[in-house]
Amino acid sequence: MIIGLQRFAVIGLICWLSACAVRPPVTTPWASPFDLMGRVLVSGGERAFSAQLRWEHNAMESRLWLMSPLGQTLAQLQVDAQGVILRNAQQQDYRATSVESLTEQALGWILPWTYLQYWVTAAVVPNLPTTALIHDPQGRLLGLEQGGWRIAYDYSGQDILPRRLELRRGTQLIRFMVDTWQVEAG
Repeated sequence: MIIGLQRFAVIGLICWLSACAVRPPVTTPWASPFDLMGRVLVSGGERAFSAQLRWEHNAMESRLWLMSPLGQTLAQLQVDAQGVILRNAQQQDYRATSVESLTEQALGWILPWTYLQYWVTAAVVPNLPTTALIHDPQGRLLGLEQGGWRIAYDYSGQDILPRRLELRRGTQLIRFMVDTWQVEAG
């Protein structure tokens, strides 16, 4: 039911970034398909929501599942050239031309899906102004501000892809914890 997604609707992005050396933005789009599994925590105002997630992404389509701790699908987003379908746990479908418009209409907030496809892989969204770009000594992206969002990253050991991602805008916070990454050469 869409009410269950209202909890997820609290999603917002980005964490406060400390000052550091600023490098020119990396504008190479993420070209490789990915499949990740992990968890998401969304909070804002007095609401909070958490779920397990799986996200399959490639050049043709993207599918994201939100699941209960026991693996029951709470909601599924499918995004492709025809638009967006959100299917809730009661198998009701909601359609729109973009995730942003669907979440704004159905939930009262905008999930920055177009940007998130890049941010989740620690890539800067091409052709979108970027500030506060911060890298670690290995050159991995630790934080940035883009599109009104603040994004912070955390890595495990020498991993190239982040294990944790925090997005913040105003009182909205979205936290992704990635347990497994599968990446194909693109």
